[in-house]
Amino acid sequence: MKRIIVITGVSRGLGKVLFDYLSKDSNNEVIGSSRTKNGKPNIYLLDITNQESIAEFLDKVISKYHRIDVLINNAGTNMIGSVEGMSKAEIDDQMACNFFGTIHMMKAVLQVFRQQNVGKIINISSLGANVSLPYNSIYCAGKAGLQAFCESLYYELADSPITVSMVEPIGLKLTDEVPMIAYIDNEKSFSKSSLKVRHKMMTHVRPSVSRMKVANKVERIIKSRSPKLRYPVGIVAWSILTLKYLLPFKLFARLIQKQFK
Repeated sequence: MKRIIVITGVSRGLGKVLFDYLSKDSNNEVIGSSRTKNGKPNIYLLDITNQESIAEFLDKVISKYHRIDVLINNAGTNMIGSVEGMSKAEIDDQMACNFFGTIHMMKAVLQVFRQQNVGKIINISSLGANVSLPYNSIYCAGKAGLQAFCESLYYELADSPITVSMVEPIGLKLTDEVPMIAYIDNEKSFSKSSLKVRHKMMTHVRPSVSRMKVANKVERIIKSRSPKLRYPVGIVAWSILTLKYLLPFKLFARLIQKQFK
């Protein structure tokens, strides 16, 4: 019997890599979602910020495949800009996708998992859940909130065969694709420092890992009998987390600020 895997946000980037990579395993039946129409038969329309869209998507999946074994929450957005420069709409839109949409997707699929009495949730998170970066406040806040939510859920699921895990890469290496990062335009006096951060995001001067390394980590979780809650990806991610918990905060903060000067 094939393993039924659902992945959100597969039209490009890491989601596309996950979809293509996991589809190569003959033991998997991979179903993807996208906000826009896609010609592939296994990719369905889904807007995770709309609960009706989530219900319609899951009805189609369950009607055709009768169960779900793994949910991979990959869909998300990233916006670079100062706290003062962001509008309420920009903040709300990013939280609607990265935080609330992911939670509503988990809640809906948990109902399926409870009926099956088995299932795995894998959320694609970020090191930003633990280490916030300048001009990335709302993205980091969404990931940090999701981490707290999933830790609570992990305890709630402890006595069941249902698991939840978070994959936390430090950043993804650039490919030929234009990165899915939006930048606010009303920076005013914050423009000089914001432009430096934008340059680092676009050129990936900062440390990063390949999408395939993340895909390999996801595959390990899928095949694991007892997945952990958190999976930092890459030696640099582990090093930064260790430094944050060992160093006085002011010293650690200077190290972070130095990366964006």
